[in-house]
Amino acid sequence: MERNYSTKRLDLTGQRFGRLTVISRAENIGRDTAWLCRCDCGNETVVRTCYLRKGEKRDCGCDTSVPMLAGTRQYDLTGQRFGKLTALRPLGAPDGKNYRWLCRCDCGNEISAQVGNLRNGKAASCGCDRVPLAEYLHYVDGTNVEMIRSQTVRSNNSSGVTGVYWVKRQQRWAASLCFKGERYHLGLFERFDDAVEARKEAEQKYFGTFLADYDAKQAMTEPA
Repeated sequence: MERNYSTKRLDLTGQRFGRLTVISRAENIGRDTAWLCRCDCGNETVVRTCYLRKGEKRDCGCDTSVPMLAGTRQYDLTGQRFGKLTALRPLGAPDGKNYRWLCRCDCGNEISAQVGNLRNGKAASCGCDRVPLAEYLHYVDGTNVEMIRSQTVRSNNSSGVTGVYWVKRQQRWAASLCFKGERYHLGLFERFDDAVEARKEAEQKYFGTFLADYDAKQAMTEPA
């Protein structure tokens, strides 16, 4: 069934947050966007977007195995391990948005980490095990090999597809691609799917040969 992409809107449908799976968008709660979710136990519940994305709501209330912090909507993570980090105590939300915990890394360092980053694996150490960027990022003519190979979607991308975005003034979807320091505008489209297709064709045209050549050269330089 063809979806209506006439407006630029966050869509969490089908995504999982703990024991909750988003079914559809629900009526707003005040000024907050809300979602109808089904818990693994079978119950359905309506949850604000912010509670889902910050990890503050991960079940319908049926899972009592993890206690809650008194007077909050936050789970008590005391003593829980997240990679090399062990949660020590809550720090609240200094910025008024993201709840944080003081964590001790296996190396002995202590850091402040967001709950959401702990739960989704983004925060798994104090950084002691990070490899310097220069050791694993490779650039050819200004193009980052790892970035175009993974096609990671940036956090400020609302379409969910790299290089595809909504142009409000034109009321159209646009597609573009950056390669070797140049930005290629691939056109404006009424349908989201057409913009995605244009982006994929451009990736094949520009990235396909580039990556094949890069891999071939790397193979030639590797020791036998």
